[in-house]
Amino acid sequence: MKRTKPDRIKSDGIKPDGIKPTGARGIGAAIIGLALLAALVPEFYHYRAERRLYRASALFRSFIAEGNAAAREPATLDAVAALATQAAVNLADDFAGDSRPLILAGSARLLQRRPGDALAFYRRALDLGERAEIDLNLGRAYELAGNQVAASAAVLRAVWISPALVAALPQQVQTPLEAALAENIRRLLGHHLSAPPPLPPGDGSD
Repeated sequence: MKRTKPDRIKSDGIKPDGIKPTGARGIGAAIIGLALLAALVPEFYHYRAERRLYRASALFRSFIAEGNAAAREPATLDAVAALATQAAVNLADDFAGDSRPLILAGSARLLQRRPGDALAFYRRALDLGERAEIDLNLGRAYELAGNQVAASAAVLRAVWISPALVAALPQQVQTPLEAALAENIRRLLGHHLSAPPPLPPGDGSD
């Protein structure tokens, strides 16, 4: 009886299942390429937002620099707020937790003596996570709005979180703040303080 030889793979590279190795490699490369593209898309928006934030920060520094009268045009602060707000769309919304552009936009509005707009930005920043810097800026905005009670509460909260901030404040502010901090510490040690000094409520009372 004549024995039959097993089928061999043809020289054109086609396996018995009919799939070319070169075709499989091509499909795999395409899938990897799509995966890399998907990974790079958010990085592109993040990079673009960082560039806007850098430009806004540079404009802001230029505005507050002494002797730079040309940069003190009101339009400069409008540009700072616009760039920072655009950056916030990606950094604060798509990359949750980054409050930098919102703080910068609020500070631009604060220098424009628009405390209501500044407070709105600072409150959005606060929603992403409390920082002493945000609380301090809230206090400045409340003070500009004429709400001294809310301003004092926000500043006290800021220095409670970061006592080192006291030294950076005007001398006339340092003494009452240090006294308020000492009183709160005394109450805390005596178990008469159940919570840190609170922020003023964001109820539009500004």
